[in-house]
Amino acid sequence: MEDSGEQLRYEATKGDPIAQHNFALMYFKGEGGLIQSDEEAPKWWRMAGENGHQGSRFRLGSAFYRGQGTSIRFGEAAKWVLLAAEQGNLEAQYRLGLMYWRGEGFPRDLCEAYVWLNLAAVSHGDAKQGRDDLGVRLSPSIRQLAERCSTALHKNIKLLNSADGVH
Repeated sequence: MEDSGEQLRYEATKGDPIAQHNFALMYFKGEGGLIQSDEEAPKWWRMAGENGHQGSRFRLGSAFYRGQGTSIRFGEAAKWVLLAAEQGNLEAQYRLGLMYWRGEGFPRDLCEAYVWLNLAAVSHGDAKQGRDDLGVRLSPSIRQLAERCSTALHKNIKLLNSADGVH
């Protein structure tokens, strides 16, 4: 193993999800002696995502959402972003809220959008603004239901992540 890129490739090919994620980032940025490749990065993010890496799940979902290294596929984006959001990834929760709001990858569902935006709003300024903008469009009873759902989901995510040892 001559350099860190080769060592990382070795660990990634052995199935280490953190190495797979970092190797994807090297392709994405063109670092570590690798030529920048929008096509290679999603392949490695998929491997790491299949191994449970939340950051890779979000990055892969984002690649499908933007058509970066792949065609735009909102259904695939929704699948991977949801997996990352369920693991507590704030960016994924924010993106998921927007996807539900716009009906991208899911049927449009303003209540579900509010649930995810509310989760991310704890420390994501754009999510807070989105939640507040959406909240005025919902009836008080729907907003209260969404807030209760968001609270329950937050507890479940914390519980699952503490049991799983999320990457």
